[in-house]
Amino acid sequence: MNYRELSQVSGLKYDTVRNYAKVLIDEGLVKAIDESTVSVVKKIPQYTASGFTIKEAAHKAFEDVYRSSGSEEVAVLQKKLSDLEWENESLRSELQESKEVIENLIRKLESLSEEETPATSELVVYRQDVNTTVDAFKKVLKSAGQGFAQFIHWLFDTESEKPVEENREE
Repeated sequence: MNYRELSQVSGLKYDTVRNYAKVLIDEGLVKAIDESTVSVVKKIPQYTASGFTIKEAAHKAFEDVYRSSGSEEVAVLQKKLSDLEWENESLRSELQESKEVIENLIRKLESLSEEETPATSELVVYRQDVNTTVDAFKKVLKSAGQGFAQFIHWLFDTESEKPVEENREE
């Protein structure tokens, strides 16, 4: 959109529109003049008539136009933000509780040493059972691994019997 079109659409003089557009662009309120700029340009004269400078009027008009159109979006975003903050706080408290439980368990485990625990304690018996099971499992895996290696050698053995040559009669 050029200044002449903006002037026609807004109902303001060409020179006035050009000055307003220049201020809007220079102040970084808009990147280019387009249809969305028309409502801002139309509001600027209301503020200049009230005694604001053109720069101040441009900022006020821009805020008015985009605050009113974005108020619903802002409300939705603020609601989402508050929900996320509440969820974050909830997760933070759950994390703290979990850390405390873990720290308590670590302290209890550290306080139990093998020397202080009687040999008949369930903890010691359980530990011995686990060690026995792990040792047996290691032996089974080693045996299975050796058997698998033998099977692979047998399967891919290329030095097996040579094919028998047929007798040729002359």
